[in-house]
Amino acid sequence: MSTEGERVASTLPRALVLDRAWRATATDHAPGLVPLSNSTGGPLSRTVKLILDPLVIRPGQRPELATTALTPAAAEQVTDILSDAGAVLAHTAAWFTVLKRARRAARITEGHPQDLYFQRAFELATVHGEPTEPDGARLAGEVFAEVHHAGPSVARLREHLADPATRAEHSDRLSRNWSARADPSGIDRSGTDPSGTDRSGTDPSGIDPADDGPVGPTHRAAAAPVLDESAAAAARWQDLVDSDAGAGLGRHWWFAGGAARDDGTSMHELPPAPELGEHASTADLALPLDRSIYERVFTLVRSASGRDELGDIADVVTDEVDRAASPCGYTDPTLRAGLLVGVELAHRLRPIESVGGPGSGSGSELERRINRRWQREAYVWQARRLPIDGDRDAGGVLGDVAREVAAPAPRYVRRLWSRLHGRDARSRPLSDHEEALDVLEGVALSVIRDHRDRVRGALSRLGDAAAPTPDAKAAPR
Repeated sequence: MSTEGERVASTLPRALVLDRAWRATATDHAPGLVPLSNSTGGPLSRTVKLILDPLVIRPGQRPELATTALTPAAAEQVTDILSDAGAVLAHTAAWFTVLKRARRAARITEGHPQDLYFQRAFELATVHGEPTEPDGARLAGEVFAEVHHAGPSVARLREHLADPATRAEHSDRLSRNWSARADPSGIDRSGTDPSGTDRSGTDPSGIDPADDGPVGPTHRAAAAPVLDESAAAAARWQDLVDSDAGAGLGRHWWFAGGAARDDGTSMHELPPAPELGEHASTADLALPLDRSIYERVFTLVRSASGRDELGDIADVVTDEVDRAASPCGYTDPTLRAGLLVGVELAHRLRPIESVGGPGSGSGSELERRINRRWQREAYVWQARRLPIDGDRDAGGVLGDVAREVAAPAPRYVRRLWSRLHGRDARSRPLSDHEEALDVLEGVALSVIRDHRDRVRGALSRLGDAAAPTPDAKAAPR
């Protein structure tokens, strides 16, 4: 019987396996994979993220290939998969080159070419093989026109808000909407201070700022039953939608001191009035309720996906000005209800505390399923061993992930807010209780994958010797 040490020694870091398999495939198809390779001959990070993992290896269908350390059999399987895909990868690289050539001819600078074209190039390669003239240029032109259609874009957003008269019009509308937002029920707020609290000492929103927990007891009592997968839960969901209960969460964030900060949607005691803004970057986006109008629209139009559902840029900005002064930052009551239930779920996710603990079997089936899924992740076991208490810098990237796993609610809520914000902008309500739960679970899986990718990248940079992977220790079933 092999010892644990022997099992650890027999595994290989996944990043190393991918690198070796890629180089072997590139040698067989030289120089075809150069556009998808880095300067040392390995796969670009976006090649792995956008092509190899989702389209070639597909670890979702082969979970044994998803771990940060692979067994010899899994490593051999990855090598075989890449070898078999060598031709289509070479054709993908060729199509990518054709699309980049069209980009230069059109003098387009918006967006990252790899983000925009990698997966479309793979699609062309899979369907049409190697690009040949004249069909190659025609097909690439059709895809290029589809990606860069005349819908809203970051360039058009920048141009739209550069006009002083347009800015003044939007700023005035934003100011009026923000001043009126504290009066969702027609309550006279002439006696309120800027925080929205009546000078008599009561909160006119109907939310007691002293309520316990990031979401007050009233909200928890309303949202918790919806997490079940039953007819009664579906009926309760419809009640939340019909009463627009989610708007109460939005007002709670607005007026209850620290509520939005506790849930991860603002860094302020009370979320401030959003600015109109004039720039944005994915690297330093503010928290959801602290984002400017420019930042909020930027997140909607920076990707070509779904732009055709947004309409003209002037309408998109105007709608966002109205949306920013609506409870939760949404106008649709089904999405507000989804956010309310999602916040309740977020505070029930305890992937570290519940591992093998007495509470691991409690709660709704949805939260138990997510917690079990999270507990199987190797990085959760690594996170439990990191001494991070009281030290925000301890552990580097691994420490950051460990802290987020220990308190996952803020990251989950932020990811959910963004997901539902995109649906609100595209007029995609949650059709029913089942779809709401599907979205909530999908966001949790997205956060889990994000953590896994960050840990995988950190371990790859540290090297196998400096940071042995925890995958060798299987989580108890």
